[in-house]
Amino acid sequence: MKRLICIMLCCAMMTAASVSCGDDSKDSGSDSKAPGYMNNDDDDEEAAQQLAGYWEIPDSSSEGLESVGLMFNEDGTGGIYEVFDDLIEVTDNTFKVGGQKISKSMIDFDGSKFVIKDGDDLMMDMTRIGGKDDSTYVGKYRLTGGELYDVIVDGMETDMNIDDSSPNLTIEFKDNNTIFVFEDVIAYKLTGNNIVLSGQLGKLWGTDMQDKPLKWEIKGSKLTFYTEDGNEMVLKRADI
Repeated sequence: MKRLICIMLCCAMMTAASVSCGDDSKDSGSDSKAPGYMNNDDDDEEAAQQLAGYWEIPDSSSEGLESVGLMFNEDGTGGIYEVFDDLIEVTDNTFKVGGQKISKSMIDFDGSKFVIKDGDDLMMDMTRIGGKDDSTYVGKYRLTGGELYDVIVDGMETDMNIDDSSPNLTIEFKDNNTIFVFEDVIAYKLTGNNIVLSGQLGKLWGTDMQDKPLKWEIKGSKLTFYTEDGNEMVLKRADI
C-alpha cells in the first residue's frame, strides 16, 4: 500500500510549472461566432462570462497527465488545474490508485467527509463540495489534509514558487478522469479592452504578463493574451 501512496503523490506533483506557454498555431478552420474582446465595446460583465471556465495549455499532456491549464471564475478569481486520466479511478463505491483498489477498511466516507488512511498514516482528508451525498464517491471535494496535501503544498513552495501555508485545493472525481485545481492562485481585472492578470502567474512561468494591462481576445475555442512587445499566451477552451 505504501507503493500506492508513492504513485499518487508523485503523479500529483506533475505541476504546471514545467509546462511552456509558448506560441500556438492558428485555430484550424473554426468559424465560431464567439466574440473577440480586442477593440470591442462589450461590457466587463459579459466578457467575464465568456472568460469563465477551463482553458488548456496546448501540448501540456504527458504520461498520466491529460492536460494542464488556467481556470477563471466570473468573480475575478482563478487558478491552475491539472487533469489526470488514470491516476485515480473512482466509481460509486470503488476507489483505485494506479489500477489497484483501495480496501474499504482504509476508507471512511459518510457522504460529506472522505478520509483514506493506511494504518496510522493519513493519505487524504477531503470534504465534499455541494452538499452531502453518500450514494457515490464521484464528486468534487476540498482537500484539507493528509500526505497528498502535504506533498502538494511542498511542491507549490519548491517547484511553483508559491508560498501558501493553507492553499485552497479541490479534487473532482469524474467517471473518466480526476481534476486537481489550485484555487485562488491567480486573479484578473477587466478594464474595457484590457485585462490585468495578477497573483502567482508570473512566478509560475516567468512571463511578462503579470500585473500590467494586456490586450486579449476569444476567437472560436482559442483565448489569446497579447503583451506590449508582441509575446502571446494562447490557450484552448477545455471541455472537462
